[in-house]
Amino acid sequence: MWSLRDEGQVLHARLTAVPRERRYQVSMRATPSGGLLVRAPEGSGTQVWSVDPGGQPARRYDLGAEVSALPPWSVRLLPHGRVAGIGSGDLVLRADSEEERISPPEGFAVRDMTADEDGALWVCGSRDGHRSWATRSGRSPWVLGRGATGLVSVAWRAALAGAVRRFDRIEWVAGWLVLCSEAGAVEDSTAFVFARSPGGRWSSTRFAHDSLRAVAPAPSGIVAWSHGGRVVRFEDARWRRGRRRPQLARGAIAAAQEALSAPSTARVEVLGVAADGETVLAGVRSRGTRVGEALLACDAAAAVAAPAAAPVRVLAHQRSAEPEVVAAEVCAHAAASP
Repeated sequence: MWSLRDEGQVLHARLTAVPRERRYQVSMRATPSGGLLVRAPEGSGTQVWSVDPGGQPARRYDLGAEVSALPPWSVRLLPHGRVAGIGSGDLVLRADSEEERISPPEGFAVRDMTADEDGALWVCGSRDGHRSWATRSGRSPWVLGRGATGLVSVAWRAALAGAVRRFDRIEWVAGWLVLCSEAGAVEDSTAFVFARSPGGRWSSTRFAHDSLRAVAPAPSGIVAWSHGGRVVRFEDARWRRGRRRPQLARGAIAAAQEALSAPSTARVEVLGVAADGETVLAGVRSRGTRVGEALLACDAAAAVAAPAAAPVRVLAHQRSAEPEVVAAEVCAHAAASP
């Protein structure tokens, strides 16, 4: 189904048997021990592979019958090597063969889930017909969030688009809480992103006709990447006028096009951003046809700069004759193929 390959401690998941329309259901996450978890669709359910440190062969992660029957978007890879299953009832946490069941907040329809570095759980979704989020530490009761605020213009556009009934995605990155609501058809959705800094200040932005692909750490905050190659930097300080708008990742786009000898009109898609925030996997398509993928070394500043001002380094690339690369992650150890 997939294989792993070491490129300077960057591991790739390569698509072979998974249908192309399901490529975004493949995800990877590094573990504290230097290993890796890889989630992939399997029929109508999900499988997770565990890659241990030291180049040991990959093995199937024990999800249990209930979690493995869930679709990939309902199975979330968490920090500390855990996996969460989001079904219609309890939340199911797996640590290989160990299982913990947690009741969601009362009246809460959970859409997504994550955890912070201390192990506290964070969920988002809807409650009483309104978007909501909540957190729980250890065995303490759930604490409901007080909504999400930010720019008035973003809130107004979200209300007009109907993106006020639920949060679709939640992330915890470097002390920042990030929530996302989506509106519109799947092929033409708009993402409304709300970020709360470690200091408690909310900011927001909108990816018009685009989707949120990744959130990564940055020296002075975090960076949100869209699927269409746009970047927004969130900082725990009052922004200057105009910095709230997404910026096109011109440097990253040009580097991917040049690496694959693609025309400047070729579409570049951000397929993923590794947890280090400085490794970007970009897919290039021309006139609807896959050209290939490029793995780029760049931070947000280099990504949005003109190519001549801050050249982006290409770590690796491959063309359409090889299986499509759909995910990448930085890992402390090399890995063997399953």
